[in-house]
Formats: sequence, C-alpha cells, structure tokens
Amino acid sequence: MKHMLYTHVSIDTLTTLVKEKGYTVGKTVINKMLWGLGFSLKGNKKALHTKSHKDRDRQFHYR
Repeated sequence: MKHMLYTHVSIDTLTTLVKEKGYTVGKTVINKMLWGLGFSLKGNKKALHTKSHKDRDRQFHYR
C-alpha cells in the first residue's frame, strides 16, 4: 500500500519559506521537486464541496 503524500501549504508559501532560508529558487522548481517526490496539493474538503444538501439547515428551521 502506497502512502499518499500531500500538503495544504501553497507553492507560493513554500517558495517564500525556502527563500527565507537563503536559497534562490522559483515556484516552478518547488512544484517540480514536490511532484518528483510524489507529493500533491490537497485543498480543504469544504473548498472542494460545492453543492449543499437541500435539507442542510433543516435542524435550525423546525416548527
């Protein structure tokens, strides 16, 4: 079983952090390195979820 590697941190944020350590690197390099290591970006479930169930707020609107 292969473990999934992912990060919630954006490529821009990772690039900034690496630059703060004194390295000169662009976000394309960071992106290629992560993909090469098997990492992928993962968004929050709520951000990915676009449709709400029609009865989502039913518990708050009872009579």
